[in-house]
Amino acid sequence: MLSKADLVTDMVFEFPELQGVMGREYLLREGEDPAVADAVFEHYLPRFAGDVLPSTLPGRILSLADKFDTLTGCFAAGKQPTGSQDPYALRRQALGICNIVLDGGLVLSLADIINKAYENYLEKGMPGVDRETVLSGLDDFFRQRLKGLLSERGFAYDTVDAVISAGAGDILSVAERVEALQGFRLDPSFAAVITAYNRAHNLTRKYEGTEVSPRLFQHPAEQELFGELERVREHVGDLLKKRDYVRVLRQVAALRKPVDSFFEAVMVMVEDVQVRDNRLALLKNVAALSLPVAKLDKIVVAGSQVS
Repeated sequence: MLSKADLVTDMVFEFPELQGVMGREYLLREGEDPAVADAVFEHYLPRFAGDVLPSTLPGRILSLADKFDTLTGCFAAGKQPTGSQDPYALRRQALGICNIVLDGGLVLSLADIINKAYENYLEKGMPGVDRETVLSGLDDFFRQRLKGLLSERGFAYDTVDAVISAGAGDILSVAERVEALQGFRLDPSFAAVITAYNRAHNLTRKYEGTEVSPRLFQHPAEQELFGELERVREHVGDLLKKRDYVRVLRQVAALRKPVDSFFEAVMVMVEDVQVRDNRLALLKNVAALSLPVAKLDKIVVAGSQVS
């Protein structure tokens, strides 16, 4: 209720750059809690590239709320940027959100917050664009901002692309996964991860089934791979909850040997449709293990993508 009050004053009317600055001063003189006054000032941050970020939790929360409200409202009104035109500085707002989240180590869901902001507009009967279009548009908008931001921070373009392609709904997780994957590329296990993923993914990229029936196994190599898959999947689930993405990749690397054994012993594309589909589903599950971290087919190895 207090955050925009100074905009109607003559001071800010004459000197727009004092928005927030005067808001803090007025509130302090009114005897308001200094934490509230500081949050009112900080919610305009960052004001330009390289500007300071909100340093207090109330300031971060208010700044994020204001920016998400602006972005969602503009996209719901069909006012998203086009080409070089960005009259409402929405790219700066989205970059501000990304920087605040990363600086504060904040875990949040873009979809949840955008949905809430959309609901606020819906209650007033204002959106002219449907919810799914707004969500999809803002998801892509944030992906583009994150790609630029992380590339500027020195991460390899294909590492960034691989991670963001796997999902960008949690900004902090994107940065953590990019850092984990970039570091893991120097790990001796990295080649094993790429090989295991590559062999499974290439054969199943157009296959959608994931249900595996052990009763259809015809060779011990199938059972061995399935057993290792179940063991690794259990560990991966726990590690993802801990956001330990490097160890997730190391777990996937452990499947290199059983995957190689599987391909040496088993012909996948047999005439028996049930057996063939079961083997494809098994490999589909192997390829899916690393997807919560990154789409590894986006990684370029020795001058070409693994796919």
